[in-house]
Amino acid sequence: MVMQPSIFEQQYKPIIVHTLNGTEFINVQSYLSGEPRNKKFNGAALQDLRWFLTKKDRYKDGRNGADKHTWDDKSGLLAFGLVGSDYFKPWLWVDITWKDLQLGFYGKGTPDRMRRILTVIDFYLKTADINLGRVHWNYVMGLQDYAKWYLGLDCNGFTGAYLESQYPSLGINGGDHINYLDGKLKKRAGVADVRAGDILSREGSGGTRHVSMVNSVSGMIGPGATSAQVSITQSASSLGGLNTKTYTLKMIDEGPKDKPLKWELAGYYKFHHCLAPERK
Repeated sequence: MVMQPSIFEQQYKPIIVHTLNGTEFINVQSYLSGEPRNKKFNGAALQDLRWFLTKKDRYKDGRNGADKHTWDDKSGLLAFGLVGSDYFKPWLWVDITWKDLQLGFYGKGTPDRMRRILTVIDFYLKTADINLGRVHWNYVMGLQDYAKWYLGLDCNGFTGAYLESQYPSLGINGGDHINYLDGKLKKRAGVADVRAGDILSREGSGGTRHVSMVNSVSGMIGPGATSAQVSITQSASSLGGLNTKTYTLKMIDEGPKDKPLKWELAGYYKFHHCLAPERK
């Protein structure tokens, strides 16, 4: 059975992570977008994690805490020899590719991928002898703080994760940027056709500019209706990340004739399309 977007949202708040010290409940709800290496602090954090996993730079030959694991970019982390009063496991295996792991730093990842990313990061935080100056920290932060500052979801990341998880037959990979959804999915003709799980999409010059998920539609909507009350689930910087909120959805006709804006969440944003989670 397909989840409503707001229920899917709750899978990120929190994510249950089996850490070296036991179970932790970690929220991944910040808005995060763009290339982490172009950001001073995010780039430094990702680079140090990469050096640790691959045993490069100051972690070369297993130095500075990098002597208890092996890493493969295609099969993930295998850790061993984890002995201590705080540790529940003598070994740890996390099946995740480097591509999927680093995409969490770009604002992409299903709840399950985020759980695996967090498991690897927890191992790093608890076993690496981190040079605080290199990562611009005053102290080694906990897993929740790390998730707050370095992991998250952008609008495409949340929508892509939802479509990958709930509509696998569409073949959409939630780890990739969802460019030009209007070329792939069926367009809704009017307000009366809108359903939970639909995607409001605004296109930009480089692909999809913003997407929002219809979580629910209130009341009985007649065939000639031009507006309806809807709840919307999305990740947006203006809303502080993952959020479900109620708006009035209206049909409009604005913008250039070759690419008109047809839909508006009143007082918030205008979109080109309302798309069904169905192939054309």
